[in-house]
Amino acid sequence: MIKLTITSEVLKDEVDKKIKELTHSSNKGKKDHYGKTAEWYIDMDLDVPEELEESDSDRKIEELTDDDANYDKIESMMFVRPELIELIIDGDEKEPTSLYLGNKHFSVKETAAEVYDLITAKEKSTKQTKN
Repeated sequence: MIKLTITSEVLKDEVDKKIKELTHSSNKGKKDHYGKTAEWYIDMDLDVPEELEESDSDRKIEELTDDDANYDKIESMMFVRPELIELIIDGDEKEPTSLYLGNKHFSVKETAAEVYDLITAKEKSTKQTKN
């Protein structure tokens, strides 16, 4: 097995509370005088009446969830059997490396090259032990 560092982001509690407050006061489900929602107009490929357009609270929620500062970064350890790794997509400064094990996706701190080096080191170690 190789040891990797899983990275994840969790919305900060105070931001989560703010979003719940904004959601409660948003226009979601709001209906016009005909009893139609904005979603109905969109589904019918019609212009959404001004009274049903996105509210300020909807925009604020989007801003809150798009801001990286509103998330706590969490790291934890994971042990993986190299033969279970199906795909690795290298990340960059903004996005972590993606690791696919079957139909499961994990974000890991290590680069694709570092994961590859861990796998080849493990394989070499296993071959030497067998000889």
